[in-house]
Amino acid sequence: MRILLATNNLNMAAELGEVFADVDIAAVVSSYTDLLDSVRRDLAADMAGVEAIIFSDALDSARDRRADPVMTLERAILEARELLPTASLVLISSFGSVSLNPEIIAQASLKLVTLESGSLRGSALPEILDLRARDQVAQIFTLAGLQGGAGRTTMAVNLAALLGSMEQYRMGDRGVLLWDLSLRNGSVAQMLGISPADRQLRSISSLLAAEDPGSVETIARNILSNKTTRLDFDVLLAPDGLREVLAFFRSNDRLNQAQQRLTAVLRGLRQMYRAIIIDTDTDLLTTRLPVMAMAEADRITVVGSASPSGIGSLQVMADVLADAGWGNKSAIILNRHPGREADARQVADALDIPVLGDLGLSNVFPTAERDQRLLVLERGGREADMLRAALQQLINAANNGNRR
Repeated sequence: MRILLATNNLNMAAELGEVFADVDIAAVVSSYTDLLDSVRRDLAADMAGVEAIIFSDALDSARDRRADPVMTLERAILEARELLPTASLVLISSFGSVSLNPEIIAQASLKLVTLESGSLRGSALPEILDLRARDQVAQIFTLAGLQGGAGRTTMAVNLAALLGSMEQYRMGDRGVLLWDLSLRNGSVAQMLGISPADRQLRSISSLLAAEDPGSVETIARNILSNKTTRLDFDVLLAPDGLREVLAFFRSNDRLNQAQQRLTAVLRGLRQMYRAIIIDTDTDLLTTRLPVMAMAEADRITVVGSASPSGIGSLQVMADVLADAGWGNKSAIILNRHPGREADARQVADALDIPVLGDLGLSNVFPTAERDQRLLVLERGGREADMLRAALQQLINAANNGNRR
């Protein structure tokens, strides 16, 4: 969650990052004027949207008093709501010392938090912002890669099935979600045998068009639950066809608005699941979605081959991950090439990213895809064992303290 904080109390900012998971404090400012300027700069630069603004009454800003007209708390709240219509707005008051017009509170959908102890610990803030304790935050696994046909979706589907079979990832009816985030050519529905009727009724585009895309109720209406699919995981589908993709982009003519809505969806999903597997598109240039999915991931798995063209694609991905600072949460699974014993070691040495497995070239994987079988749930067979071992290494890495 990306937060702007207006306060003179720097201990409050430190406490946010220490106590609550997934808090990215974009800025700590000492005046409401600076806060609004920061929001406008982000919007002008088309940056990822701020999901929450926390106002504090611990301000004594000369800049606010010099503004024309004077920047009051009420004016700042209303302007923030106009700039960020989907963000959470919270006012933290020490001992309930702030008195606001109830109409302003209702108009801005402002949440109030009173800190009687002066500390955020034990306050209502995590519930209001949907923040959860670190050991309860859903693990996010992103499957990525630039090489089409390398088997990325096969890995994502089988990872979801493997996690769904584990007791530690069960959480009531909803433990694991597979999210097909490929806008142009999502194939999860076809691989799982999901009917065309279900594809048309429920997908990420219908979710993004909803009035409140991040609410648990809205998300629940747009996912395919395990009760419907009879799988061990829920599914959030990609748009079904080019027409739906175009409708998605036309309905979100401002990219930052689309980014805010996607972030709201992800925040809602974190409340509902123990693990989220995101299957991304191969196109890093024309859409932000793969980048968002990799930024949010606890583990990034790049699927590719050790063929000459595959090595080139892996090198580009390795450079992207290194430049973004995500190399330490990334790994490679080699697939769909005539595997040689030294390939995995050579790729790992050349790219400085661990290789979890080399599945080689086998007709078992495309046959399983065609027959809509989940290999990791089958016993026996060299390919199934190799795939299960590679994905188990990925899960172990996520559980051994390699969290964001």
